[in-house]
Amino acid sequence: AFRNALLPVITVLGLDVGNIYAQRIYNYGELKKALLTLTRLKHNSGFFSTVCLDNLTVMQAICMQERTSGDESVSIDRLPQQQDWGILLQRMRAIVRVIRDLPCHTVFIAMEQERDGFIGPALQGAIFREVPAMVDVCARYVLINRTADDGKGNQVEQEVRYLQCHPSAAVPGRASAVIAKNRGGRLSKWEKPHLREIIARIYPETPSQG
Repeated sequence: AFRNALLPVITVLGLDVGNIYAQRIYNYGELKKALLTLTRLKHNSGFFSTVCLDNLTVMQAICMQERTSGDESVSIDRLPQQQDWGILLQRMRAIVRVIRDLPCHTVFIAMEQERDGFIGPALQGAIFREVPAMVDVCARYVLINRTADDGKGNQVEQEVRYLQCHPSAAVPGRASAVIAKNRGGRLSKWEKPHLREIIARIYPETPSQG
């Protein structure tokens, strides 16, 4: 899923029955250590049922910042060169691949951007189109205003939250195309953002614990 919001750090979440474990990560080195730990633990019987990386957009920005300044500070020693973008692409591919291949449900969150006529994850370079291809579901988190009865006969405006799970074509002069994906076709275009229910519908053959 991708959303238009700013988060200052990256959080890796492991969800099991009744518990949430969060590790806040501030640089690429810390992320590598966290991923190595998850990889070492993945064959344990008590491994997490769901792992979530929040936020891919911030993670990419921090990786580039470290390439150009040597740390995660706000200083900029030089502008990114072609080699920096190549290394950044390989790092982002590796991050997504390692988490995706864990023996559990995995979730990636990113901000959104409009680029080349498409609304999709706010990621620079080729990874913008690669991440949706690497996962089973790519959805856009949206707020929709709808008129509904308040139970007293009055029509009121309500803000409803949905995940757009099917792609939509561009409407010239009105809207850009939206990158979305629903492998297996088990989700409708608009789904309520309840991950436990969505996971159960996508994978009905396995218990949804996360």
